[in-house]
Amino acid sequence: MTKVEDAREYDIVIWGATGFTGKLVVEYFLKNAKADIRWTLAGRSQDRLHHALLSASENVSVPKPEKKFLIGESEDQASIDRIASSTHVLLSTAGPYAKYGTPVVDACVRKGTDYCDLTGEMGWIRKIIDLYDGQAKSTNARIVPSCGFDSIPSDIGAYFLAKNIREKFGTPVKSIRNIVEVTGGISGGTISSGIGAIEEMQKGKQRPTRFFLNPSSPPPPSATTQPGDIIMPVWDEDVKKYVCIFPLAPSNVRYVRRTQAILNYPYGNFKYSEGMVASSFIVAWVITFLVCGFMLLMQLKIVRTLVGKIVKPGTGPSRSTMKNGYFTCVMVGHSLGGEKEGGRVFAKYHLDLDPGYMGTALMISQSSFALLRTRKLAREGGVLTPATAMGDSLIESLKDAGMTFSISETYPGF
Repeated sequence: MTKVEDAREYDIVIWGATGFTGKLVVEYFLKNAKADIRWTLAGRSQDRLHHALLSASENVSVPKPEKKFLIGESEDQASIDRIASSTHVLLSTAGPYAKYGTPVVDACVRKGTDYCDLTGEMGWIRKIIDLYDGQAKSTNARIVPSCGFDSIPSDIGAYFLAKNIREKFGTPVKSIRNIVEVTGGISGGTISSGIGAIEEMQKGKQRPTRFFLNPSSPPPPSATTQPGDIIMPVWDEDVKKYVCIFPLAPSNVRYVRRTQAILNYPYGNFKYSEGMVASSFIVAWVITFLVCGFMLLMQLKIVRTLVGKIVKPGTGPSRSTMKNGYFTCVMVGHSLGGEKEGGRVFAKYHLDLDPGYMGTALMISQSSFALLRTRKLAREGGVLTPATAMGDSLIESLKDAGMTFSISETYPGF
């Protein structure tokens, strides 16, 4: 194992702080980072970083702290190396990650720096798994993509429920279904990352199989019966509601399956699926038509170009929209004891913030805090997931930050 020097100037560096979500992360740090955490911002422009910190401090009504900014560009690997070697944890909000993220991950892996980001770009995640998983294990660098609404509620939620089912019934888990209710807005950065994800998949001629993000070794035969993605509306008997396609499900479900495989299936080879709740049969079909139609159109370059010009990076929902947004996940888990034998447990997760922006800022910030807190513990590097890198420590952090976690044998409602 390569020994990495641990005496560093900073605990956490925020890379991409001048973007829409990056500024929200800075606001969250100003209000919630403990006084003994040494953190700063990094990016291409001293002036833009200064403005980002100033506007963030004004938005949350705290004095602007004095910070020494770190300057670098993703095209200049030496500058990224200097930033990565100066901190224990690098938090990146700079997407699209397929375009800007690889040099940052490369530096963190070589310097033994823990890393977290907000990507939902499956093709790029597969790329960094193939390129860096082995090397990250040798340097003890924990590379943790998807630490926002993509894919913390799904990954940590399934991990939390599976543990509870195993503890309650003493048997492996048969299945977990995640049903999501969400309100909020969308930003230009999200659209840009979505476009980047599509183009990365097309460029590599990749097909996202059900085990697309799993380690290279094949899953055990009993794990290969995973359900396909929910596309057409279905009636869910457990929650007595219609469930339809959820746009984030394709990456989320594969992320959960990666966690299962990395942990070597400690809770059984459970089936995992997720969808979005709809208020009626008609609404479910309207959502399905709109989501599928948009996803199909986005396969065309001319449509991606037009959408990218209309919704530009740096723009996003109003503060009122973000504060009034929320998400609720109701997960239904069954043990191998059988549904008729009472082996059913519900888990409910809720956060009263727009999940894609203020909620995501909370989730990735708490992920960086958890990475820092667990860095001194016995740990293994690699391209990991929130559940495999931080597990219970992240759950406690999210609870303390206001996300609610509950377990019950009766349907908790939305």
